[in-house]
Amino acid sequence: MLNSAISRDIEVARALKALYKSVLDTLVSLIENGDGKALPTVVRNVHGGRTRTWRASGATGPACESCGCDRFPYEPEGEGIAFDFCPACWSMRGEDRARGESFNVGKVLEKSMRDLPPGMSMSLNLAGKQLSLGPPRSPDSTGGDGEALGSFRTAARRPLEIGRQVWMGRMAFEGMNGVARYHAEARLWFEMAARWGHAEALSMLGLMALRGFGETPDPGKAVDLCRRAAVRGYARAETGLGCFYWEGEHLPQDRVAAVAWWQRAARHKDAEARMWLGHALILGEGIARDASAGLALVREAAEAGELEAESYLGTLLLEGRAGPPDAREAREWLAKAAEQGHAGARKRLAGLAG
Repeated sequence: MLNSAISRDIEVARALKALYKSVLDTLVSLIENGDGKALPTVVRNVHGGRTRTWRASGATGPACESCGCDRFPYEPEGEGIAFDFCPACWSMRGEDRARGESFNVGKVLEKSMRDLPPGMSMSLNLAGKQLSLGPPRSPDSTGGDGEALGSFRTAARRPLEIGRQVWMGRMAFEGMNGVARYHAEARLWFEMAARWGHAEALSMLGLMALRGFGETPDPGKAVDLCRRAAVRGYARAETGLGCFYWEGEHLPQDRVAAVAWWQRAARHKDAEARMWLGHALILGEGIARDASAGLALVREAAEAGELEAESYLGTLLLEGRAGPPDAREAREWLAKAAEQGHAGARKRLAGLAG
């Protein structure tokens, strides 16, 4: 949980949280006022009338749990706790095991808002209500959308603008928000973010290598990039790696390994992984058969809006392969998938109508 601290003494915990939120503010200010090329080597913070200093160790820490990027350690000069900082989502964590003290602070929402391209907005779901957070301020621009997007593109070229690089990659890959669809450009943006270990960027590069988007198809490269993203905790890559193992197309077939990766992705709330894990449970391959649990997982995925799961759930209910058949509900799920363009669901419905 962000913006929290732990100590044997509640007052010490509060003080820790306040201190390291202040240190984070200082570090972010140094980044924002710097040239955008490298992280600050020294962070000097004044808080509570005292000055404390941390220095970058020059090493690379473990991947960030939020975005998969490399974290960078800072060591105190004198008083203070060492911490790791993620430049992609502006989160910081540290621990003093001897004292039983730790903290985890961040500005993840603020960073997400800051990195949004012009013309796009964010919203939060609070108690079932959507709270709009509004469009971001366009970087260095007071003109129209075209000028603002040009300024955003220019800003994204700075090495530390990882979030904006990922957004530029997404827009060029999909062809949206005024950016032309151009896979070669998308690949360049994702490569910039991937240098910092950004898991989504690594995963997208893997997809592009697999499909030959903007480059010659290279399944070996695709598997390697997918694995690199998966070990950093990116759920979609974990699911994809599981599929590689399940099918045995670009890796030796290993359905136990496939299930293990889907279990990891399911813990990260990936709906597609829940569908595939349910499929494995229904078949009893790679895991002990439990058709009831498998059907429940497929249903969870369908209810989460996973298109393939909607069609698969309809088929399972129609055929009664994981429990009693239910033709009425089966038609409902097949119709829902068909309305969204699922060809298999359309074909199945047409067969029922005939």
